[in-house]
Amino acid sequence: MPVALDQLAGLNAQMAEGFLAQYGVVLPEDFDAKGLISTLIAAGMMLCQADFEEEVRATVEAVRENLVQYGYRFPQY
Repeated sequence: MPVALDQLAGLNAQMAEGFLAQYGVVLPEDFDAKGLISTLIAAGMMLCQADFEEEVRATVEAVRENLVQYGYRFPQY
């Protein structure tokens, strides 16, 4: 599991457990909140990958164009 996903899932699991505890909901000791959240994040990433990848590429290109307009020149490799 990638480190960022592991850390994000762990943080969300802690927040979820704290939130639920405020309402008197205590999760069973063998419940793997971090594992569940990690699985759901990964599934969401897979579902959105094509759209997300397209948006990231479009953003990179838009930033590149803006930098060129302001006189920045990219090195040629």
